[in-house]
Amino acid sequence: MLTKSSTERLNYFHSITVGHLRLRQALDALLINLQQQTDICVLFVVGLAGVGKTTLRLRAEKLLLEEALTSMSHNTCQIPVAGIEAIPAEGGKFNYKDYYLRVLESLEQLSVTLSTTNSKPNFQNHAIASTTYFASKSSDIVRRALEQAMRHHQMTALMVDKAQHLLMLAGGEQMLH
Repeated sequence: MLTKSSTERLNYFHSITVGHLRLRQALDALLINLQQQTDICVLFVVGLAGVGKTTLRLRAEKLLLEEALTSMSHNTCQIPVAGIEAIPAEGGKFNYKDYYLRVLESLEQLSVTLSTTNSKPNFQNHAIASTTYFASKSSDIVRRALEQAMRHHQMTALMVDKAQHLLMLAGGEQMLH
């Protein structure tokens, strides 16, 4: 590495993730809690900027997908976990319709990716309707479509990065809701 250019060395440095005991403990705790049999479970991972929350999310998604590979080979429409980054609100109010559409897009991309990583592409199980269709629909319809897609794909976890944006609402009553 010492003979490489400074740009190459810097890129190499940025590509390395160094394990940390606290992050490993957080990952273990997150995975244990995600594997508990519950109807609905909401877990928050909170920390300062740059401590590794996104890295933790991506690692957990990867491990959950790897763990589900056997069941996914028998059930090709299964997507056990998906993740997105919540986009900050414009004008002080979070756009839930946009959020639902982004999750649907994420599922759509995962569905295509997972179906083409098998030896033969399998678009028959691509059961998510085009998000373009839902763009003109009401927020309630898009939410129901997302709920159905999550049930169809037997999702066990949806990981939302920057989830604090979900709480950017116009009033306290909306936040309580």
